[in-house]
Amino acid sequence: DPSFLEHFILRASAAGACRVRIADTVGIATPGTVHTLFRRFEDLHAGIDLEFHGHNDLGMATANAVTAVEAGANALSVTVNGLGERAGNAPLEEVTAALAFATGLTCNVRTVRLMKLCHYVAGASRRPIPPDKPITGSAAFQHESGIHCDGILKDPLTYQPFPSSAVGREESEFVIGKHSGTNILRHLLRKSGISINRQQAECLLQRVRDVAREKGMSLTPTELIDLYYHSCHF
Repeated sequence: DPSFLEHFILRASAAGACRVRIADTVGIATPGTVHTLFRRFEDLHAGIDLEFHGHNDLGMATANAVTAVEAGANALSVTVNGLGERAGNAPLEEVTAALAFATGLTCNVRTVRLMKLCHYVAGASRRPIPPDKPITGSAAFQHESGIHCDGILKDPLTYQPFPSSAVGREESEFVIGKHSGTNILRHLLRKSGISINRQQAECLLQRVRDVAREKGMSLTPTELIDLYYHSCHF
């Protein structure tokens, strides 16, 4: 009950408390309700800091945490890799990156150290990081689509929200598969000292797509080179 929480915040402030934590314990909040709630409490001018503690039961912990800050929260309760009860808590790495790159706000966390920290905790907790995990997942900076790869080659920010190095990662990884385009094939071969023309690239692209479908997975750079020499080396 927001009215009860208002009363609680005012009483806590009068009793000398310096911070009140608002907890979405069952993870049912949405960014809209969080914004409305924190704006209401901010308007109390109670002279007390507000903190948000969010759970990820509906997959909105990060969004709710960032929204709370935008609406006036001074502190956030987060965990590395989102570890926590049930579906977990707001992940430190996601919230930190969202604040830094989506809102321009600062939380005094060195984002370039996030990868090392998250992998350390993943090992200690014996909970591997899923490949598609935002920020730290192995696939988070992978690109396969032809138009995406071409854009990345021209300007990485065309299809990435921030440079991979900003969160302590290596440069973007290009996946060779059925969605690839000719420009990325020529680029990857060029890095290996092989220069091909447009006609060769078109021939190679068809073979890449055929093999990727047969394998049901992407090709390695070595397989790409072998495919070039065995299929379209003319």
